[in-house]
Amino acid sequence: MGDENLEEKISENPNDDQTQGEEVRRLIEEIDSLKEENSGLKQQLNEYENLAKRAMADYDNYKKRMEKEKNELVRYSNEKLILDLLPIIDNMERAIESFKDNDSFKDYYEGIKMVLNQLYKMLEKYEVKEIIALGEEFNPYLHHAIAQVEDNEHKSNTVVEVLLKGYTLGDKVIRPSLVKVAK
Repeated sequence: MGDENLEEKISENPNDDQTQGEEVRRLIEEIDSLKEENSGLKQQLNEYENLAKRAMADYDNYKKRMEKEKNELVRYSNEKLILDLLPIIDNMERAIESFKDNDSFKDYYEGIKMVLNQLYKMLEKYEVKEIIALGEEFNPYLHHAIAQVEDNEHKSNTVVEVLLKGYTLGDKVIRPSLVKVAK
């Protein structure tokens, strides 16, 4: 209620002081009650504002998480195809190695080498990289040791032979290198 209504109610009965006093007390109580209600509504409004802010923050986090998952899905969607291509590349590398010193297979050597180079470029395009292992310290996250050998030329725990190349896709190891490690 506004102050004008209070003045009107007080001036309606100027002769009756007791009635006016009771009316003033009633109006004061009503004002106090409205102030309490207003305070409660402000508190409730603050709670709703906080809930809305939390919901907005949760939604923003959700959007960021979904965007990250989408980017990872796109980035790693070719992983299975690449894993299926790697044994073919391994076999082509073996074929090249066997043709390398034989003059009668020189044309085969050149043809397979050309195709293999195209495959290497394709892998590079999709951020597939060979794990460099030979001469490196053994790393269980990058290498899979299948044997330990006595070797006086290398320090202990050094990769001395790579039996199968390993590869990463971006920052993810998709196939660890199979290696022999010095004792």
